[in-house]
Amino acid sequence: MGFTQREVFIQIMTVMVVSEIAKSIPRDIRAKLIMVMRDKTCPDVSNKEWSDIASDINSNNKKILDNLASSLKDSKDSNKVMNDEALLALDRAVHDNITGIDFDKLDMTDAPQEVIDWVKSKKDLV
Repeated sequence: MGFTQREVFIQIMTVMVVSEIAKSIPRDIRAKLIMVMRDKTCPDVSNKEWSDIASDINSNNKKILDNLASSLKDSKDSNKVMNDEALLALDRAVHDNITGIDFDKLDMTDAPQEVIDWVKSKKDLV
């Protein structure tokens, strides 16, 4: 079973938000590109749905980044880690891969303070 047209459009929007290539294209041109892709691959997605999807993506970005910051902050608390299987798995993965992380190449622009603090705490371990 393939993606619905709406799901394809969500993927188009997501790629246009996260792709370094797409982000290098001026916003108004990106919007026109999205329109062309929508018209060719997902013609059933209306302008209203486009607006709703864009709004949901923006809202979810904030929720996801807030959750990321909270999870990384919690992962620094050994009591919370020991009582949360997901945090324990994260801690193990970081421990097992710490030498492969190039902390100096991480772009911390606009990163929440909790993320910056977590990176600093892990960088000190290397």
